[in-house]
Amino acid sequence: MNRLVKKVLLSISVLGVLAGCSSEEDTIVMAPLPVVQSEFTPSTEWSSSIGNGVGQYFSKLSPVYAYDKLFVASRDGVVKAMDPENGKTIWQTEIKGEVTARLSGGIAAAYQKLYIGSENGEVIALDVETGEELWRAEVNGEVLAKRLLTLA
Repeated sequence: MNRLVKKVLLSISVLGVLAGCSSEEDTIVMAPLPVVQSEFTPSTEWSSSIGNGVGQYFSKLSPVYAYDKLFVASRDGVVKAMDPENGKTIWQTEIKGEVTARLSGGIAAAYQKLYIGSENGEVIALDVETGEELWRAEVNGEVLAKRLLTLA
C-alpha cells in the first residue's frame, strides 16, 4: 500500500510540474506579414502538343531547353526541336527501329547531342541541330531517368 501511495504522489507532482510549464506565455512575438499588392495575370504566348499522350503508362518525358531550342518528344517516337519564342518547329524526326520505339525517359541535352531513352532498353543520341540519329546503344532495361543519359 505504501508503494501505491508513493506512485500516486509522484504522478501528481509530475502532472503539476507539466501543468505549470503549459501556462507560460510566448516569448517570441512574430512580426506581422506585410500586405503584398503586386499581382499579375499570366498569358499564353503559344502552345503546342506532340503525340497522343501516354494513356495509362508512366512517362518521364519532359521538355528540355538547351542550345536556344526547346526539345520535346512523344511516347510514339516523335521528337521535335522548337523555337521557344514562337513555338515553330525547327526540325522533327521519328525514331524507328525493329520494335516500335516507345520513348519513356529523359530528354537530356549535352555535348551537342540530345539523349532519349526507350522502354525497349535503348539510349538514342540525336544531333541537336538536325535531329539526325547519331547512335543507339542497348542497356539492361527501360530508361526512365535523364541523369543516366547525360553520362553517355
